[in-house]
Amino acid sequence: MITIADTKGGSTKSITAVNIAAFIAHSGLKTLLLYFDLEQPTACSYFPLQKEAPYGIYDFLIMHETDLDKLISATTTQNLDVMSSNSVRQEIVSHLNASDDGIIRLKSCLKLLKTEYDVIVIDTVEPYGSNC
Repeated sequence: MITIADTKGGSTKSITAVNIAAFIAHSGLKTLLLYFDLEQPTACSYFPLQKEAPYGIYDFLIMHETDLDKLISATTTQNLDVMSSNSVRQEIVSHLNASDDGIIRLKSCLKLLKTEYDVIVIDTVEPYGSNC
């Protein structure tokens, strides 16, 4: 699992995540790009989709959707899939803050993904209220 993080917007975090995910996929490892940038969801637009999933991160973390066929989009790049953000930041943050397991939910959700992928690249969201 590789996490790309930065506290400042505009730091090319998403481009870095996209390039790392593509490089790993081209090397033959089954790769998932987990795209958490809820403010500017652009990373998934770098790859044409072969199959677009109807759901995304919101449904995975908040609605407890576990059917990966509904959550993960297949790209035309061999060995590379994506799960995109599909909610504004405040909805996910407020739901996670209000839930008893909010602080550990991501960890338990990632266990499900780790059984299906060799590598997961996570493009994180910048901290709420940070200045660009």
